[in-house]
Amino acid sequence: MLKVYSERCQYSRDTIPEYERLATVLKETPINVARLDCFLPDNREFCRRKLWNFQGFPVFEFYHDGYKIGESFPRGDERTAEKWLEFMDDKVDGGVKVDL
Repeated sequence: MLKVYSERCQYSRDTIPEYERLATVLKETPINVARLDCFLPDNREFCRRKLWNFQGFPVFEFYHDGYKIGESFPRGDERTAEKWLEFMDDKVDGGVKVDL
């Protein structure tokens, strides 16, 4: 799971507690939880080239072996660990089995 964000974006900052909770829940699974801050100078050009076809920060996507799986997490959905787990569930063979 990848969070593409900007540290200057309030919406991105609002997701920090839940995204950290997701990372904790998935710590003992093969699913990695990562983030990419597009505001950092070293990341700006990469983010500009990639663009993620996004309309603002944050963007949440699921990747497997370097390839994006399906669509991005819907912008209007509630941004909670439970919703992100539901989002990932159909993208992982056998689903995501964790207790919240």
